[in-house]
Amino acid sequence: MRRALMLATTMSITALLVVGIASADPVNAPSAGTLDFVCGGEKVTLVTLANRAPQLQVVEGTSTFHITELTFTATDQNTGDIDSETLTIGQGNQTGLQEELVTCTAPSNTFVDEESGHTIVVDATAVGFFTPLAG
Repeated sequence: MRRALMLATTMSITALLVVGIASADPVNAPSAGTLDFVCGGEKVTLVTLANRAPQLQVVEGTSTFHITELTFTATDQNTGDIDSETLTIGQGNQTGLQEELVTCTAPSNTFVDEESGHTIVVDATAVGFFTPLAG
């Protein structure tokens, strides 16, 4: 059951994260949502749109964050059990790109599993790069 719950949570968060930008003003788009992350020690607000591209628009500027890997970790606060899933997306292993990769972490999401009554904490980490590239 815990594995199914982890999969459902992963799919839900992935649906929100693995989206792209197709609008010049994504913050005001009807399907827009914002996510706060800490990327390389800096707080960044990203905008998501429901078009399934693995990129997010940075609200504070004109950059785009391209996701190459997502990791979700669910910790059962009652038992201490930990489940983790990593999804590889995009092109993070291209020659010369590895030095540009940044790890971004989202605030933890806590919920109670209705079946077990256990408190579950889900942590999400996204690895990717910002464009335009710094170099």
